[in-house]
Amino acid sequence: AQTGHCDVPQRYAGNPSLGRWVNTQRLQQRLRAEGKKSDMTEERYRKLTDLGFVWYVKGPDQWSDRFQELEAYRAVHGDCDVPSRYLPNKRLGRWVSFQRTQYRLRSEGRHTHLTEERLELLESVGFKWVGAKRDTSRNKFDAAKAKSKVKVEDSE
Repeated sequence: AQTGHCDVPQRYAGNPSLGRWVNTQRLQQRLRAEGKKSDMTEERYRKLTDLGFVWYVKGPDQWSDRFQELEAYRAVHGDCDVPSRYLPNKRLGRWVSFQRTQYRLRSEGRHTHLTEERLELLESVGFKWVGAKRDTSRNKFDAAKAKSKVKVEDSE
């Protein structure tokens, strides 16, 4: 009763073997509930439940974690145009790309994990649903040419 609860994570740094044991109990109960072969007895299930054992755990809120990382990116870069292959944080780049895919699916009327609440949160920080094209040398040349408003002949 060191922590006052029985919600032990699978990867519990304080006691890795306890984390593995708890995960095994959850797995055995899931198998039992599905009518499959399991070492979980009714008595063990009842005793663990009486102790307040947490049978079903929700993973960490990864969406919120990535959203906070997006806000931090925006604070540094001034926009939310995280490249899909953003080397300092590859997870964030993939997540941004995934949000855009979810938005496209949603706009097509297909099943998506992008809720109205998440959509509004993303839009509140200036998230663009179509990613910006990353600068290639040609894009840089065109941008410089447009900025200077000076006619520059292409060397092509």
